[in-house]
Amino acid sequence: SFCKHVIGTGRELAIEKAGEHALVCDTRFARSGEITSYLGVPIANADSIIVGVLCVFDSTERDWGVGDVSLLTQLSVVLTRALASVDA
Repeated sequence: SFCKHVIGTGRELAIEKAGEHALVCDTRFARSGEITSYLGVPIANADSIIVGVLCVFDSTERDWGVGDVSLLTQLSVVLTRALASVDA
């Protein structure tokens, strides 16, 4: 339910306090505290179609910094290249 927002926008999503975030505060995971912080970036195929989301989450608050977003984005680029080699 969190990842659908990354897929819908094609952009990363960083949430520090899910219970207070308008996009996800009403989800079961945010209400229960199972997911408090979330960071997700899109994974695209060679045609730039989003085929998935690479994400991390925690039950504690996390201040996702630029380095966190950069690292996850770099990993998604590796996955995108791997998908391209499989499709070739």
